[in-house]
Amino acid sequence: MDDESIVARVISSLVAEKFRNFREAWRSVEVSRQTTALLLSRLKTWEFEDHESGGTFKTSESGRAFSAQKQNGIKPKLTKEEIAELKKKTKCHICAKQGHWARECSEKKKKNSESKQTTTTSQLKSGGTAYAAGDHTDDWVNDCGADAPYCGILEWFKEYAKYSEPQQIGLANGSFMQALGLGNVKEYFDIFGGHLSDLWAKTLSFNQDTTESKGIGENERILEDITTT
Repeated sequence: MDDESIVARVISSLVAEKFRNFREAWRSVEVSRQTTALLLSRLKTWEFEDHESGGTFKTSESGRAFSAQKQNGIKPKLTKEEIAELKKKTKCHICAKQGHWARECSEKKKKNSESKQTTTTSQLKSGGTAYAAGDHTDDWVNDCGADAPYCGILEWFKEYAKYSEPQQIGLANGSFMQALGLGNVKEYFDIFGGHLSDLWAKTLSFNQDTTESKGIGENERILEDITTT
């Protein structure tokens, strides 16, 4: 059983009214510091102070709480029913909801996913990028006379970094378009009916796709140097 589960089980066992202040104080401790070592240390300090002040904590309830986690030096495993019951009584340290622990929290997974996908525009530019620009009618434009290709469908980006403010990009006909961000696009052959030789956009008459690509699957490839608006 991991440290988080042990801490949760011990705290849930301290249900007596005399532990109320202790439980509230423990909740104020930073989550990353809520370890079994710190919990045991604070319980022993609380026990000593309670005893010195003439409290009723005559026997080591903190010791009993932790002895429940160890038998001959081995931490016992909880049954599925015990774990489920513990989850009902404890709050997740991330979303503060009951029913699951922090390592299972969907909010944590979401944040981890977002942090992994976070890419700076300078990193994207060095690896080949496309602007996020246009709308859904401008599915894909690889304008050889523009600053870079652009795409109007964010779902096609495998990496994406949003600008703090929209930026202008130049097109082949001399006009400009507002770009919302920068990224790398994953292109599927079946979207374009199998080939990309000729592409068309409202402000462009003809575009030749000369971007270098590399195979990543039977029906798809990654196109570098792509821009979206």
